[in-house]
Amino acid sequence: MALSGAEIDAAKRGGSFDLFVEIAVKFALAIEAGDGAAGALASRQLKAFGAPDIASELRALVKKLKPSTARSKAGRSPACRYGTDRLRSE
Repeated sequence: MALSGAEIDAAKRGGSFDLFVEIAVKFALAIEAGDGAAGALASRQLKAFGAPDIASELRALVKKLKPSTARSKAGRSPACRYGTDRLRSE
């Protein structure tokens, strides 16, 4: 599978051109950042797409992941908390 430069840029910002994937990514980022409001919104959106199991599976996966050093340093900034720029240079 190959990604275009624009798709890679969107992924770096925590997004996607595919709406379902966008919501799933936002949900995972909200869980990782501890943003309950954003997580609840994304969970409701996943349920609206007919994929309620994805939310529980993603929640379990994110909880199992060990944060990288880069994410640990940047993970609590407002930009990361809202998924606007996950890979901002330090």
